[in-house]
Amino acid sequence: MSLPSKSSISDTVVMIQAVRKVLDKTYKDGLKYAKTGVMLSGICEYAETMSDLFEMPDEKAQVESEKLIAVMDEINQQLAHALPGRATTKLFLTSTAIEKNQTWQMSRALLNPCYTTKLSDLLGID
Repeated sequence: MSLPSKSSISDTVVMIQAVRKVLDKTYKDGLKYAKTGVMLSGICEYAETMSDLFEMPDEKAQVESEKLIAVMDEINQQLAHALPGRATTKLFLTSTAIEKNQTWQMSRALLNPCYTTKLSDLLGID
């Protein structure tokens, strides 16, 4: 299912709200779900976007959201420098969080190797 947008979106909160709308439409109670994903398309530089002529943007809300995301990014950068090696220590939006003690957490047993991001997963030649 896709959810087209009339205007460009760079706000994480707005993206998460859009994804939750799609999930609310597609989720069926009683079914077991193994995995889901979100694909973004039409990605471009903000300067290349064109606003909708008839859409009246809420500039105050947009500015507040940009401030929120900027503060979250700054805190995450400070945490990364203060706690190296503890990549799990992050500030995030609660609707995107997965707690370690949840029973529905994704199984890591059949996880594909991360050849491009983990040196320990690289194949060695003897």
